[in-house]
Formats: sequence, structure tokens, C-alpha cells
Amino acid sequence: MEKLISTRYAQALFQYAEKKGCIDSVARNISVFLHLYQHTPRLAAFLNNPTVRVVHKQQLLTRLAQGFHPAVKRFLVLVARMNRAGFLATIAAVWLAMHQQHQHVVQVQITAAHALSQEIVQQLIASAKRIFHLKKLTATIHVDPAILGGYILQVQGHCLDVSIGTRLQKLLYFWKGKKLQ
Repeated sequence: MEKLISTRYAQALFQYAEKKGCIDSVARNISVFLHLYQHTPRLAAFLNNPTVRVVHKQQLLTRLAQGFHPAVKRFLVLVARMNRAGFLATIAAVWLAMHQQHQHVVQVQITAAHALSQEIVQQLIASAKRIFHLKKLTATIHVDPAILGGYILQVQGHCLDVSIGTRLQKLLYFWKGKKLQ
């Protein structure tokens, strides 16, 4: 239910920003808001607290949105007034996904056993562009020591797994006489 409601609010803001020609400003502000929300546990707790009065949430969001585009400021206050302040993080994430889609940007998830240098990340992005025939990519890097080495690329539902963990697992299946997947 939250995803459906959040999508409707995000679509409304996106259509408004597109109509007014302020998509890039709104994108910057929504990104800043989401970052604040995700990195300030007290903000998230306050907005999600059902015992906090709506007017107090509106006041906080108004102060928080100082310097934001007026459309974003009004939107944040409107969402709070509709008693949906707890959905703001999901709304922001959905809005940013819509913005990336609008800009024809594809999200790539890279999982590695350890932190990757910027050079290696750029090489992996270039490889993903070439393999999947894409032009614009943004990467999210995850570190998972369980894969032991190598990497896993996930793009638009496709997965390229060249991790050592997976290769060892396949060898183990082969040695035990089980079919490979």
C-alpha cells in the first residue's frame, strides 16, 4: 500500500516539475532530502511517529526545506498535511527512480568482496555499457566478503556473476556429481 501511495505522490510531483520545467532543481532537492532522511535517524523517527502532530511535522519540513525549490517545499508540507510524512523517503526514492528513467539512466549494482578503486569501478561501468548496450549508468557499490573475490554485476534484471564464491560453489556441485545450473 505504501509503495502505491508513494508512487502516486511521486508521479504528481514529477508531472508538476516537468510542466514547470524545474525537474533538475527538484531532483537536487529530493536527493538532498532523501540523504538527510537516510542519515538522520531522529528525522526519520520524528516523521514516522504517529503521536507527533501533523502541524509539527509541517513546521519541521518547512524549516528543513529552506533554500529548496518552492515546489519541493510546498510538496513536503502537503504530504505532511495529508498525514503521509512517514512515506516521504519512499516517495523520494520513487521520484528519483522516475527521474533516472526520464533521463534514460540505468542503475547498475556492483557487488565485490572488498572496496573497489574508482578506476576499477569505471572499468566495470564501461564493461556494463558495452555488454548491455547502454549509454548512461549510475552504479551502486555493495561490499560482500562472502563472494570471496571477483564481482557480480546486476543491470535491468540481468546478472553477470564472475565471483570466486559462485565458481567454487559450481565446482563443489560438479565434484559431488550434481548437475550444474
